[in-house]
Amino acid sequence: MEKVKTVTSLLRNRPKFFNTVKKKSFTYGFLGFLLGIFFGNIFSHVIPYLGAILPIFGTIGGILFGEWYLGGRYDLEKKENIYAYIINKIKRRKLRLSSEKTAKFDTKNEIKDETLYDMEGNEIIGFEIIRTDDPDFENSFKSAVENILKELPALDQVQFIRMNSDIKDEQIIYEREILRKKKIKDQRYFIFLSLFNGSHKKYKDKIKERLEFLGKKMTRKEISKYSQFVFAPLNPQIDVEKPIYPLTYFFGDKEVNAYNGDLVHGASSLASLPHLVSSDFNLFYKPLDKLNNIICATFRGQDGVSAKIKELVGILQQEKLTDKKSNAKKIESLEQQTIDAEEGRSVKLSMSINLVVFGDKHEVNKALTELEFKADEYPDSDYRPFFSRENAYLKDALFSILPGSRSFNKFRTQNIYSTLEAFCYVPFPAIKGEFSDMRSFNFRTTENTIWSFPYFDPKSTVIVGLPGNGKSLIAGRLFAHHIEMRRKGFKASGFILDLGDSFSFLEDGLADFVLKLNYDNSIGKYKPIDIHPLNLFKPFGDKVKYAKKFLCQLMGFDPEEPKSQTASDGNVVTSSLNEFYRENLNRLSEFRTILEKNLSSYFETISNKELKRSNWDEYKARLDCFCKGGINGDIFDPEQPKYNENDIYDIHFFYACKNTQTKDDKTLIAAFASLVLEFGNLLEERFKSGGENEPSNFFYCIDELQWWRDYIPHSWLRERASQNRKFGASLWLLTQDACDLLIPKIVLEEDRMASEYSLLEAMQRCFFFTLPQNLKVLSILAREPLTDLGSAIPNGRIKKMLEIEKSIQMAAKYAAKNKVVDRIVGYCDHLNNMISLYAEYESSFLWASTTHNGGRAIRKKAMKYSGLKIFEVCEKLAKWEEAIPENQVHEKLEQDIIRTIFKVDHANF
Repeated sequence: MEKVKTVTSLLRNRPKFFNTVKKKSFTYGFLGFLLGIFFGNIFSHVIPYLGAILPIFGTIGGILFGEWYLGGRYDLEKKENIYAYIINKIKRRKLRLSSEKTAKFDTKNEIKDETLYDMEGNEIIGFEIIRTDDPDFENSFKSAVENILKELPALDQVQFIRMNSDIKDEQIIYEREILRKKKIKDQRYFIFLSLFNGSHKKYKDKIKERLEFLGKKMTRKEISKYSQFVFAPLNPQIDVEKPIYPLTYFFGDKEVNAYNGDLVHGASSLASLPHLVSSDFNLFYKPLDKLNNIICATFRGQDGVSAKIKELVGILQQEKLTDKKSNAKKIESLEQQTIDAEEGRSVKLSMSINLVVFGDKHEVNKALTELEFKADEYPDSDYRPFFSRENAYLKDALFSILPGSRSFNKFRTQNIYSTLEAFCYVPFPAIKGEFSDMRSFNFRTTENTIWSFPYFDPKSTVIVGLPGNGKSLIAGRLFAHHIEMRRKGFKASGFILDLGDSFSFLEDGLADFVLKLNYDNSIGKYKPIDIHPLNLFKPFGDKVKYAKKFLCQLMGFDPEEPKSQTASDGNVVTSSLNEFYRENLNRLSEFRTILEKNLSSYFETISNKELKRSNWDEYKARLDCFCKGGINGDIFDPEQPKYNENDIYDIHFFYACKNTQTKDDKTLIAAFASLVLEFGNLLEERFKSGGENEPSNFFYCIDELQWWRDYIPHSWLRERASQNRKFGASLWLLTQDACDLLIPKIVLEEDRMASEYSLLEAMQRCFFFTLPQNLKVLSILAREPLTDLGSAIPNGRIKKMLEIEKSIQMAAKYAAKNKVVDRIVGYCDHLNNMISLYAEYESSFLWASTTHNGGRAIRKKAMKYSGLKIFEVCEKLAKWEEAIPENQVHEKLEQDIIRTIFKVDHANF
């Protein structure tokens, strides 16, 4: 949707001035003049000159009074306050809604179209708008709103209402403590039409057809349930055609009490427009997101005759605006009127925006105060609206959000003259969470609603961000959720290739098998791996196929490459592996012995013996490096490894890691990467859908791709991104820059790929903390072409992604300054969805995934002491109120923490 930005109707709502004095003040000046004459005639018999002086002082006093009376922080604030003082003295404090005409509805039994009527006979029709993942929804919604307002007949009314309420299905947020802690809400969206005396049938039918495309028409019972929620949000809504209000309401100065204790309703409304407005106006509503609230933008069609009179009286004076600097805003307003008229957006509407919040008194006051401060302190004064707390007109504000209600604070209505401007004030619906699949992972949106992410869909995904942004936390949390889904009976499997121990928490009982290439700084060399490489493949039926690929890569040839003429060499490896596994051997050095024996027979059967012997001398030399006595023999051919083939029979989740980022021994790293990838291929083959396999969602994840890509064939990445998803596998790539997915030119020539963007184009989903400078790469992520000049489309998807990136940076600065963890991550996908999400995690997961030495030491000691599984231990550690220690702490503090969380006086450590 194109981002809207326009000059508002502010100046057309403001009092008119003569020089610097409000014109209406002269009316009070004239009344002062008359009073001066009156009292002058009385007192002139005593003091003669008072007859001449009092009219002058009366005029001046009247003008000054008018300036004060019609002024304030917003126009008419002082006048409203005086009325409020009088009303507060005489208004009723106790109210039963059953006796309030405004809160009642009627039905006409002879009409069976689910229509309600207010007590004045106006017809009320309701629609629930359901925002979907459809990328065209935003434009469709904007078009519908503008058409409703453009054609709104005089005396008719439309309400756009966004309602946030508690989520009733606790199971949705049961798994994620953070969602409960953040008081996440269920959001629904309604549009109510109030047709004057049930007239304008053509307008009703036209709008009905348009809105049913975006949602559904509401029944009387549904409208009734909404009305009951307005006044009694904690009560179960009764299934009746006319609402029932079972409570008595007590009106205070700023709150309404319907329940015992500190639970109250509070309200605020828009008291003054900004000079400029954009579609970002909805951001001003954010302070209310964590409470039950209703945001209502009401528009009323003005009576044709009165509207014309107001237009003639109230239109900006056609002044000779020669001083363009001092009259800049008037000129902008006149120009905007001309543009609106030319583009068919001119309307004459009366608008009021009311915000009603329900919750604890302290939280309600805090949210409404933050709303007002957020507007007051907005950095650009031209975009700064004015919200003010409702006081004397609290009852009208509360009633104004009922369907079809025509109650409002008359001092805070605004005349609106453009559908473009009106759309900016309308609250925008959030994406409705789809909870049909229990496997979905629930994120919190920046609107404080749930967005269910179907992570299990076999779609290739990239996560982009600088070090410390939180790439590994997102992937780790989803992978932990993936493992949990298997424990709940869903088919799930996968592996992660890690760098730098970002996912080391998987070692503590979550991964079925762990393979690490660890550099030991204390001895200055790598430790032996924990299993003989060929034993990784031994328990599986396709062991020879994948072990052969690993060995051939180790020795430096590809038997499947037609130009290399090494197919027969591959056959020697195959026969040697068959013999190796038949004899139940383990070590690479034992395989080498069998290979050398088979090569003697092989050389006797070929004609080009010398060439083949020369080639095999090179192959064997490379293999020797990884056998006993070779440079890497201690690592890949260990004497007594920790595991054997019996430890991996029932493997579903595999975790591999290199603990440092050094690239001193590229041959060793390449061998480790080859071993991991081929074993991952074997697992994927076992779990992919089709044939006699165990069909399962398979989760590939490569951490720090920019580091590993020197050791992972781009063809391997491209195949898994585009082809393997057909069999239920999804590739996840974590990298610091999306440009890391571009394929180098030398690789394009070798692997015969069509484009350097082939891998990037195969990515179907993207989480991003930062975005690349390369516009071509950005256009691929956004699924939006560039213009003919190679620039981004104005107000298009690329621009929206950049706006999300800016909000991420601002949130990160705020988080660092205020020591909070509400970080934001952007998301977009091949279906053109684009959304801002909070990247936040439960305390228990942060304890489980921490890579800080202090936190890991405490976690391991707690697991050893308690004998509990990792997440059970971390649930208890999460009760520790202090921050997770980054550095190693004193042993006594470790013991104190463990004693505290396990509630024991002393323990044997």
